[in-house]
Amino acid sequence: MNIWISVPGLLLTFYLLKIVSDQVENSFSALAFKYKIPATIAGATLLAIGGSAGELFTALNSAIFYKTFEIGLITIVWSAIFNLFIIPGIIGVISEKPIPLSPHGMKRDMLFYFFSASILSLAIWDGKITQIESLIFLVIYTIYLLILYKGKDNQSILEKLEENHQKMWKIILVSIFGLAGIAFLSWAMIKFGLDIAKFAGLSIAAVSAIFFAFGTSISDTFIAVSAAKKGNGSGAIASVFGSNTFDILIGLGLPITIVGGVPVDSSGIFSSIVMLFLSIIISIIFIARDWKLSRKEGAGFLILFFIFLGYFLWT
Repeated sequence: MNIWISVPGLLLTFYLLKIVSDQVENSFSALAFKYKIPATIAGATLLAIGGSAGELFTALNSAIFYKTFEIGLITIVWSAIFNLFIIPGIIGVISEKPIPLSPHGMKRDMLFYFFSASILSLAIWDGKITQIESLIFLVIYTIYLLILYKGKDNQSILEKLEENHQKMWKIILVSIFGLAGIAFLSWAMIKFGLDIAKFAGLSIAAVSAIFFAFGTSISDTFIAVSAAKKGNGSGAIASVFGSNTFDILIGLGLPITIVGGVPVDSSGIFSSIVMLFLSIIISIIFIARDWKLSRKEGAGFLILFFIFLGYFLWT
């Protein structure tokens, strides 16, 4: 495909992914409010689907239509690194004063995400992710939901859920056509991205880390920044860990369960996994040090992201 079509096509795809993802997440938020679904459960299921559908369909499309799971795997890993560094980085930098962060629930989500990343590392150690291992991912996420449901967060059923009234027919239509749209846009994003990679001589890993991770994370970034501006900075940061847990356990687990086991170049993904763990550890240290997010720490997050990305592309 002509590069003059692929570049604007990719940019348009990013824009449409954000618009459609926002609409789907808003509809799912209305559904959660309508049926009084506990906030933590809604955030880990319906809202996670809306915010992470791009990563999920990118992994599914890469396995089914492009016959390589490296795209989905690298995208999810670098989307996680993007979320861990860019989202708190932007929130910290734009805030006039340090944002207090609540350790309530966040400690649990941090530890569970670290555990999920560890499970992923063990699964790819032998150079493949089997269908049995993908089913284990889904079981672990189910356990996570049970822990959330049993937690104290649900004493207030509508905690953190904004009032959102929509007609049921509208919720259904937006959800169905929105998810279908995200599936198509994810396919188009991969198509345009691979055409650009071929023209520029970039590897699949590089284009996944640069383009696809950004494209699937941009909606979450805008939503988190908007929440922080409304005074819910703590909730915005907490959602990063929950969203990343969904990406690994469902975003990878569900596609592999559907298509069967997939081979993984463990040597090719090794540096990304190492940087993922470093990003998790650094994020936990920055956040849990005094449970505040300042401009200085925000700037640190942003600088570290570009250092990590530069090292990844250089090596």
